[in-house]
Amino acid sequence: MAIKWIHEEVLQRYIKENPQKWKIDGKKVLAVEYNIPFDGYPDLFFTVEGESSRIPVEVEWTSADFNHPIDVLKDNKGWVFVCYKNKEDSEIGVPQFEISHKDFTRWVTSNAEKLVSETISNYKKPHERKIPKLWIQYIPKRGGAVEDYKIALKANTWGAPKNGTNGKRLQNIQKGDLIMFVIEGTGFHGYTKEKDWHKNSFSGKFKKIQVFRVTEGYYYSEKIIWPLKNNKDEVWPHRFNFDAGDEGKAPFVNLKNLVIKKMSYPGKEQLRQAISKFDEADGSTLVDCIHSSEQVTQ
Repeated sequence: MAIKWIHEEVLQRYIKENPQKWKIDGKKVLAVEYNIPFDGYPDLFFTVEGESSRIPVEVEWTSADFNHPIDVLKDNKGWVFVCYKNKEDSEIGVPQFEISHKDFTRWVTSNAEKLVSETISNYKKPHERKIPKLWIQYIPKRGGAVEDYKIALKANTWGAPKNGTNGKRLQNIQKGDLIMFVIEGTGFHGYTKEKDWHKNSFSGKFKKIQVFRVTEGYYYSEKIIWPLKNNKDEVWPHRFNFDAGDEGKAPFVNLKNLVIKKMSYPGKEQLRQAISKFDEADGSTLVDCIHSSEQVTQ
């Protein structure tokens, strides 16, 4: 019996992250997505140039490992991608693609540290705190962030990009913590110098402040929640869940029209720094926000 030191999920990921390497009936593959739920049948879906529907693809180490209902693939122009082709296409019932062992080996070697780190992070349990923490996330008006936030409210999930400092910070979030979203700043342009931010004449405001309770601490998932843009990998896999109720209609704290200059120096400074990074916030900052804004009444 063959011993699999590397599981099929690694082969799936290699195929997903390299769409430019594949062709279906001579046509370019524009994007590859995991099935939902992850590792369901078929494993992947290909978006192919000129095709109106996604192409289902099952991934196996060998042709002989394939033991699924073939009609799912046959009725939708599906394929089987294998590491070793040890059966003919006619025996399987659909076309097969045998990947390059050399290229797969090269990819695994160059991504080994990331694969190990992400796997360990799924099992590593942080020390459970008795006192919840408050975290702060800025949602700017530009760059589609507000639309992404609306999607997050519906999914009761927030995430950070795969590569970046915020993903590492999210790993400290635990169930029971509070997440404060500071939404749509006006009267300033992005990150502002400290001396300008604290002037009495500073006109900066935030449209909304919404606070939710975290229902599931940090975890890693590449399930598609936010739609991919321009066929680029924009999955935000570093995640936590929060209780937003019905499409965000049940925040723990719900404020509007926060006037920054009304706040104390520490509170103002924490909001200024939050514009550039996700981080832990001081509880007094939330109290300061409440006193410097209006309550939203349903």
